[in-house]
Amino acid sequence: MDGDEGRKPYVLVVFDESAETKEDVSPASGEDGEDRPGGAEIARLEEDVRRAREQLSSVLKERDGTVESLRAANEELQSINEQHRTALEEMETSQEELQSLNEELSTVNQEHRSTIEQLKHTTADLTNLIEAINVATLFLDRHLNVRRFSPTVADIFSLNRGDEGRPLRHFTHGLQYDDLLDDADRVLTSVEPVEREVPDQQGNWFSVRMRPYLYGGDRIDGVVITLYDITEAKRQRDAEHEARERAEFEGARLQTLMDELPAGVLFVEASSGKILSANERAHAIWGDDGTPLTAPTFGDDARYVAFRVNGTRFEEGEWPISRLIRTGRAVRDEEIEIRFADGRTIVLLVNAAPVRVARSTKPGTKDQVLGAIVTFLDITTRRQTEEELRAAKIEAEAANRTKGFFMSALSHEFRTPLNGIMGYAELLTRDERLEPDHMRKLDRIQGSVRHLNSMIDEILHLVGLETNPDLEGASPVDVRDIVAEVSEMCEPVAVAGGLTLSVEMPDHPVIAKTVVNPLRMILVNLVGNAIKFTETGGVRLVLREGESRVSFEVHDTGIGIGPEDQESIFERFWQVSKGLTRSASGVGIGLAAARELSYVLGGDIDVESELGKGSVFTLWIPRQPSREPVSK
Repeated sequence: MDGDEGRKPYVLVVFDESAETKEDVSPASGEDGEDRPGGAEIARLEEDVRRAREQLSSVLKERDGTVESLRAANEELQSINEQHRTALEEMETSQEELQSLNEELSTVNQEHRSTIEQLKHTTADLTNLIEAINVATLFLDRHLNVRRFSPTVADIFSLNRGDEGRPLRHFTHGLQYDDLLDDADRVLTSVEPVEREVPDQQGNWFSVRMRPYLYGGDRIDGVVITLYDITEAKRQRDAEHEARERAEFEGARLQTLMDELPAGVLFVEASSGKILSANERAHAIWGDDGTPLTAPTFGDDARYVAFRVNGTRFEEGEWPISRLIRTGRAVRDEEIEIRFADGRTIVLLVNAAPVRVARSTKPGTKDQVLGAIVTFLDITTRRQTEEELRAAKIEAEAANRTKGFFMSALSHEFRTPLNGIMGYAELLTRDERLEPDHMRKLDRIQGSVRHLNSMIDEILHLVGLETNPDLEGASPVDVRDIVAEVSEMCEPVAVAGGLTLSVEMPDHPVIAKTVVNPLRMILVNLVGNAIKFTETGGVRLVLREGESRVSFEVHDTGIGIGPEDQESIFERFWQVSKGLTRSASGVGIGLAAARELSYVLGGDIDVESELGKGSVFTLWIPRQPSREPVSK
């Protein structure tokens, strides 16, 4: 076996039992059962030999099996070696192919390097372009993840370079645009661009445009979002829109105003004299027959002829519009009489103003007159009314003078017998033979005579207001003196009626420029009325001063005046006590005369009253009246 080719040497290993196992071996004995000398050792050796033989036999069997296995393995190795030799040949062939492929890859790699370099330049150009145009641009892939963005987008969406590849929905933005992701999905599915104008939280406006990202010509590989800052453009557009709406509104308002004006309005072109536009009233004034209004003609076949107020006829160059266009000076309140060919005659009040445009900003340069705005107010009726009023005024003044003469004569005729009655009554009161009953009757006669004299004074005073309403001679006075004088005049009457009359006024002078006599007459009338219509309590006269006026308040505790009568008491011949039981009497012209006098002084009389609780009459006059008394 050692000589066999391909075989390897083996080693025999013999295992000897230890002394502990020997105790199990029965001692050698003879056939007769007696121990023999050295028998145990021999038995042990024989046992060892037997075991060795068994082990050797087993090892030989295993060796034979191993030899067979090795022989088979050797055959397999030889086959594998043949395969390796074949594979080596194939690998040599493949190596040649790889070398050829490597050369091709080197060429392709060089081409790729060139392409990559071009792509780098293209990317750099694209990046620089995006940054240079300063347009916020955001590239998204098909899943709406961030692919690329410009620096200006980072401020809007809070992005940085590490956010590329993250979903856009993970980022917040300052736009008031809740449909941003929905619109991006719509662009992916419908391939239709989306454009919106949206504001941000700071009030800036952006034009957001979404378009599909095309790859390879027609394949949609994402969405491109661009945001243009249109804040200033929108503000300008809104301002223009607002200005246009305002202009349209102003135009409509102007047209409405023109149509509602009682005057006719014309817009006339300066260069041609052509009427560019006219309102409805202008058509009505000029007898519109459906044809456009034209400038007036002055020939024999003219539709109308214009005359001045003095009756002279206008020549062509003297027509107000022609004169304005020629001279550039406005026409103010010029009356023109128009006589139409059909027999109509109207009187117009004409006003015209030039429409100018600046030729140059240089000082001294005259503006160019482009046209004129002309208004025609039909004052025919007013002219007729003025004529009628003028005639009526002449008649009224004559009637007033006649009435004044009549009332003066009548008062003289009344006073003559009244003075006689008063004289005889005064003589009778001195007769000591008269009984008390007779004295009471004489007092009644004297009271009636005084009442008649008072009525005659009021009538004469009222006639004086109608014939000569303007009072002159106003001068600065301390009105406290007038108040004190009125108090002294009226206090005996109040005391006789069982009333008190008190006065309240400032300690310092109260100066007002007024006429003393009318002011005194008004206060005497007001205080006298208060005493007349007060049975118990008293009357209080209060002077108050303001910055521009002084007031005189007359307080009483009399019968009072109902709200429905507080304006009627100032009418002539009206009496608040009609229908009431009262002891006072009169013709009802005292308060009417007092108020008319207050108008002449530039003031008025107001009243506050409650029925059954008293009244407050307030006379106020200006501290510095206008140049002419105000009559109402």
